Amino acid sequence: MPSTTNLSVQPLPVGWTPPADWGRRQPFHDAPDRERGYEGGVAYVLDLQKREVAAVPAKDSTDPELGEYLVFDHIWKAVVPNRMRLGVLALGFHPEFATAEDANGILQEVAPLAQRLVDTLLPVAGTSTYDWSPTAVLATHEIEHVIDRTPYRGTEHDFPFRQNRYLLQADALFKAHPDLIEPRWAEAGADEVDGVLAEIHGACRRLAAVPANFDALVALTTIGPLPEDVNGRTVEEFRLVGVRAWLYDLREERAGGMTPVDAALWDGITAYALLVRDDATPADLDRIAEQVRAAAAEQGVKLLAARSWAWSLCKRRREEVRAELGRIGEQISHWEGELKPAKVQRRALVTRVLAWGEQGDTDSALAGLASMSHTAVGTIRKALVTDDDLAE
Repeated sequence: MPSTTNLSVQPLPVGWTPPADWGRRQPFHDAPDRERGYEGGVAYVLDLQKREVAAVPAKDSTDPELGEYLVFDHIWKAVVPNRMRLGVLALGFHPEFATAEDANGILQEVAPLAQRLVDTLLPVAGTSTYDWSPTAVLATHEIEHVIDRTPYRGTEHDFPFRQNRYLLQADALFKAHPDLIEPRWAEAGADEVDGVLAEIHGACRRLAAVPANFDALVALTTIGPLPEDVNGRTVEEFRLVGVRAWLYDLREERAGGMTPVDAALWDGITAYALLVRDDATPADLDRIAEQVRAAAAEQGVKLLAARSWAWSLCKRRREEVRAELGRIGEQISHWEGELKPAKVQRRALVTRVLAWGEQGDTDSALAGLASMSHTAVGTIRKALVTDDDLAE
């Protein structure tokens, strides 16, 4: 969300203290004399739509109203939440910071980092969403460090900020290694994107696994070799970021001047959906997909995943048929259950008539009268004869 508009900063009200309904607890059993902590904390929340960063009292830090807590999947899948928790000051362990002055002091340090995060997000072409840049990801780490470190500043437990991995932007990687690009990546539709993102991350991991590539990859990060991590180990891991933004740019680049659109989202797709039947063969689906692509191209649209759309629709049609079969089967089963007593009575009546032994009561005649097959009547007749034989 690159912008020249500054984030608004929403601090806690002057004089704020934890509400009376926040319970108190002793977090350290080995330090019973230490001040009891509060069950809540102060969350630092970034809202992209409101363009604000705020300190928010949070009795429950898992409250969804605080936004999504940033996890690895957000970076890996290249998803930037509209509202996110940047970190939480836990007052259970640090009750001495349970004042507006302390919480807002942290917010003042968080705000410029949040501004940097927002200003360096990468727009995803053709959408209203954003992806992570290395600078934006680094800003989230620095914000978390500010919040976690503050209670320990100036103590023996103070700790510096360290990066434990290199952040490599997908655009830089594939400009340096265009041979890694699979042409089919540019054809991926919405349902296939996550799978393609996994493939792209896999390509980076394989490249980074070769020790001889280390220096060249570090050079692509533009930050030079990192110092040792907090545990004194050499940083060797690379994390690829900005993957979705790069992929959508690739789709536009490979569209030859047309607008790439997922087949399922194209305005004209409804008319062609009528051509997809449940009994369509693979050849039928290929032909329909080609028709759809050609029609879209006439409107300047590069249709993505047209074959996948056709097959998905065919499968949906088949599931509808299966669902109908299930409904009919259930209805017939219900009817058959209701007919069972009548069938028992019918068999008893046929048996009585056959027992009379009248010449006109043939299998065919009784079958027509009882709405049975003549074979079924014959089976009853044979059973009657067998019973008579046994009786003798």
